[in-house]
Amino acid sequence: DDNPFASKSVDELLVLLNDEDKGNVRHAAAALCNIAVNKPRDRRKIAEAKSLDAVLQVLAEKKDDVKLIFEVFQIIRIVASGVSKINRERLVNMGAHTDILRIMEHHSNNSKLQELGLKALSEIAASDKDMRGKLIDAKTLSFVLDLMARKEENAKIQGISVSILYSLLGSDHKLEEGERETAIDLVSTAVENFSSDAMISWFGPYVMERLEAS
Repeated sequence: DDNPFASKSVDELLVLLNDEDKGNVRHAAAALCNIAVNKPRDRRKIAEAKSLDAVLQVLAEKKDDVKLIFEVFQIIRIVASGVSKINRERLVNMGAHTDILRIMEHHSNNSKLQELGLKALSEIAASDKDMRGKLIDAKTLSFVLDLMARKEENAKIQGISVSILYSLLGSDHKLEEGERETAIDLVSTAVENFSSDAMISWFGPYVMERLEAS
């Protein structure tokens, strides 16, 4: 591994996230991401509230460092992706979804960052009803619909967005006036344009069914 911090512990890496040297912060975030992917036992340490607080602080303080944000979004996605809902609930209660939305809005022209942000939101959205309600209250649904409208040609963004809609529309949420028609138009366009995309072909019909029934 070329990362000079590859052998450091989670606790050491969390401290390095506050380092004044930008390169050190990036290396620390990349090493944490690698641990989250490859070391399940240590991943639990990253999922603790104290650790996540340090990770989310990076989003608040280093919002212009795109490379760093890529690593942080990946960490959040991996922490949220486990079978247990505890990590997802912790992330929602700590406001991770609003932090992600804020960063995505700040970098609205960066499609790769939008894609990674959506992937993290998609994992967080697979929560229970109360947690999904908090995501909806944070305007996640309207943000995703707006992004789908702006990135109609991007199959990856359309696919992940449809999967998020599938999760959020399962929470007894009533779409606002006009929002339902917009969602139907966007999802039907995605299904028509990207019928070979696995996520769209799987989630699209279910989302349409829920929209038409709402």
